[in-house]
Parts: sequence; C-alpha cells; structure tokens
Amino acid sequence: MYGRALFANPMKQIHEELLFFIEWKNKFTQAGCQPLLISNLFRTNIIEDYNKLYKHFLRLLPSMRKEVMHRWELLCLSGEPGAFEYATKFCNLTAKTYNRSGKNPLHYATLSGNPHQFNKAFKINIDWQNESLDHYNILHFAILSNNPTQLTTVLTLESESGKLLPRLGHKNRNPLHLAAFTGSLEMIQLCAELVDDIFLKDDLGFNALDYARANKAKQAIKLLSSLGLRSNRNDFWTHIQ
Repeated sequence: MYGRALFANPMKQIHEELLFFIEWKNKFTQAGCQPLLISNLFRTNIIEDYNKLYKHFLRLLPSMRKEVMHRWELLCLSGEPGAFEYATKFCNLTAKTYNRSGKNPLHYATLSGNPHQFNKAFKINIDWQNESLDHYNILHFAILSNNPTQLTTVLTLESESGKLLPRLGHKNRNPLHLAAFTGSLEMIQLCAELVDDIFLKDDLGFNALDYARANKAKQAIKLLSSLGLRSNRNDFWTHIQ
C-alpha cells in the first residue's frame, strides 16, 4: 500500500495506513457499500488503486451497490489483473459464481471497463448471455462502464453469434437511459442506435434526459435537449432503484 523507506518510523506508517483505511471505508460506506465488506477487502492488501475502484463502484445504480456482498465482486470490478487472479484463487470463481441478485464475475468485469478483465472473466466459461434477476446483462454493464470499447466487444459477440441480448433492464430501463446516466456523449450516440425511440420513459416515468440530469452531466444534458427531450422532474434520486 505504501513504499516502506529504510528506517521509516513504524508508528507513523501505521498511523498513515489507519487514516487511509478510515478515509476509504467512509467513502465506500457513504456510497452504499457494506462496511464489513470494504474492511475485508482491505485485509487482502491486493487493491492497488482504491480511487479507481471507488469510481467503478459509483457506476452501479444505488440498488446495485447495496447488493454487493462478496470480495470477488469488488475484485472483479476493480479492473486490476492482480485482483482478478486473487479472486480466482482465493474466492473460487467459477462459471457458476454469482451473488444473490444473479450478477456474476463477467458482469462486474464488464463494468470495470477493462477489456483484459472482461477477457479473463470470459475465459471462465460464464455464459455471456446470462442476466441477473433484475434483468441486467453484459450489454447494460458495458454501457455503464463508460468505455465504448467494452460496448463494441459485446455488440461484436452478438453479431458473431447471431444472438441479441435483451435491451431492457430493471423497470424497463433501456440502453439510452443507462448511457445518459454515464454522461458520455460517445456512449449516448452509440446507444441511440440501440433503441427504437429516444423519447421512451422507464416504468418510473424517467427519460434519458432525466438520467443525464441526475448526474449533472452538462454536455449530455445539452445533447439530449437538442434532440428534443424535455424534463422538469427533480425527484430522480428519490425513486431510482
């Protein structure tokens, strides 16, 4: 975690590591992560970049964050090769590994945004068409990863297999809704091609512009507004699950 200089003050180092742990535990907990889970992850001493892992964790919708209960989920989500290898060895990742909501290592590896992590999870022989109990699949996680390359990989899988993944997720959220949530203009443009109607709303009545406004994605808001979408709702975070 820290470089250990020769003759370094051990008490000072312990103090610094404790402050580091408290800071990140508080951030993850406030974002919806289970306190015990992040504590257990720290004990592995395997994650190299907690800031990056935290950003990846925030890609999850609020209800998804509460479902993360196992170390392997965060290890796969990190996008770090060493973390994935640790999970494979010590968390016994297999093609049948999944959490209580049906999300598997390939889902989280896809969400990490790291194509290499995706390939590692894919080689475990997880069925790439698997969807979680709330109807999310790797297409949705590729979009939330905010990495167009990850989405292109999934679309290529569809093209080569001749099989299309379901476009609608929980509460009828479509690809454009999720792309707008990321704020990525490139992802929005790609996902506009994956929906029949850019004006469609989810079951809660939110459209793509509402999703962009929720994350205060100014450029995305500007783009979607220019396409004719309108929104005057301010209760997104009250209802979103």
